[in-house]
Amino acid sequence: MPREAWAMFEELMSAGAMLAASIVGGTGMGILGAYVVGMRIPFLAIVTSHAAMLGAVTACIIGWPILPTSFAAALVSVMLLGFLTQPGGRTEMNVHSSILFALFMGLTFIAMGMFRGDMTPILGFMWGSLLFVSEGDVAVMAILLICLGIFGAVFHREMKAIIFSRRLADLSGIRVRIINMVFLGLAAAIITAHIKIIGGILIYSLLSCPAAAAFETGRGFRAVLILSGLFGLAGALGGFLISWYANLPTGACITLCSVGIYGIVHVFNRVQRNV
Repeated sequence: MPREAWAMFEELMSAGAMLAASIVGGTGMGILGAYVVGMRIPFLAIVTSHAAMLGAVTACIIGWPILPTSFAAALVSVMLLGFLTQPGGRTEMNVHSSILFALFMGLTFIAMGMFRGDMTPILGFMWGSLLFVSEGDVAVMAILLICLGIFGAVFHREMKAIIFSRRLADLSGIRVRIINMVFLGLAAAIITAHIKIIGGILIYSLLSCPAAAAFETGRGFRAVLILSGLFGLAGALGGFLISWYANLPTGACITLCSVGIYGIVHVFNRVQRNV
């Protein structure tokens, strides 16, 4: 194969992987966001992403693989969050989230100050870029999306009860703590896998904006899940296309598209109510 044709083939393959990552990633983060927003724990993404960034910096300092170390740090963060939050306790999960966020943010910047090597992988985790996404990353995202779908199907009734009231769900005999820990572990894996696209600092937007728009529009939790996935897909795909053609940062474009979708839905619903 001539060199020019091979270069064109590689570029098309790279573009295909980035397109697939935006489609799978946007859908997965949108569906996950429906659970996170419904459970009223929107800070989960910030805590997990900063823990993952701390893992990335630590991996660079020690010389360990970045992605497994980041996931281990994210998993530790959500396990701490689940352990600290008791069903019916006096302190809400968002309070513990803000405390852990402060802890991991401080440790991350201290570790970055100690690191003397190439900061490119670390900055990629902070700001995100589809240029570093491979076919393997897309496969991991797809597997995690399937796992989220299986979790949602198996624990649909329990998750609806937990979203309505964690305390009442616990009193009704639902194993809230176990289900919550499984969900948090799955959420940590999904958020870590998607940091490459959006970045740890901006990933909060793709988790919260599509879900918020879905809750304003959907009637029933199944409808909210579907709409949140579609809005997440639209935000990620739209951000990818804008960043591709305008040569702008991917994470920022996805963030602005996600916010824009929520703004459009919110204004449309207010106009509909006032008509």
